[in-house]
Amino acid sequence: FEVKFMKLVNLLGSGAQADVYEHEGRAVKLFRDGCDKRDVFYEAYANSLIEPTKLPAPEVFETLCIDGKWAIVMELVRGKRVNDLIQSDPKSLDYYIQQMVDLQIETQAQEVSGLRNLKKRLEEKIMSVDILDDEVKDKLRFKLQGLPDGEQLCHNDFHSLNIVMYEGSLYIVDWADAASGSPEADVCRSYLVYSLYASYMADQYLDAYCRKSGVNRKDVLRWLPIIAAARLTERESHFDEPRRLMPWIDEVR
Repeated sequence: FEVKFMKLVNLLGSGAQADVYEHEGRAVKLFRDGCDKRDVFYEAYANSLIEPTKLPAPEVFETLCIDGKWAIVMELVRGKRVNDLIQSDPKSLDYYIQQMVDLQIETQAQEVSGLRNLKKRLEEKIMSVDILDDEVKDKLRFKLQGLPDGEQLCHNDFHSLNIVMYEGSLYIVDWADAASGSPEADVCRSYLVYSLYASYMADQYLDAYCRKSGVNRKDVLRWLPIIAAARLTERESHFDEPRRLMPWIDEVR
């Protein structure tokens, strides 16, 4: 079934895989051509699993096809991304870091069954990376096997671009990579993203997380080669990420 009459004109934002529009008071996440249908349905499914936890996340209403492109219709979360708020007021950095860390720890404390396994997903990504040779892949897989499994809810892309502030409350968006796994892996992903694109936040965020959660910093950072290698599947070369990720990956050599 394909919907052809939905005219989307009010663009709210764009990401690596999709554009988000406002339509009749709801958000429509319209995926680009070539996007894997399974990923679209998994994101909608993951969102539906999150809803009963009462975490601040948008409700999903339907998945549909618009002029040949898959879309998810969900609750419209108004407000501003925390990243934009920090950029407009750098003095607010510590305040937002504390708020985001609290929310990430709260997220990881939820019990959600039915999500994919994070370690399995990381292994699948690593084994699909063309620019890594078999020896490095085997070493990464061996290291991954020795890391804790975990059963906690991991957003797996938790950072200030995916957190929205509205009327004093934070909301978590973009649950496409949600999985069950280790909280240390989840926050390592946050640390890696900050290291790449907001280095002034990376160590401050990780230190705050470790202090509040009681997690050892070393237990987080031992995930870096794994998270960095999996990240190679997610960005195009013009982002210059492969060159910047390789030093972390090379730690397994």
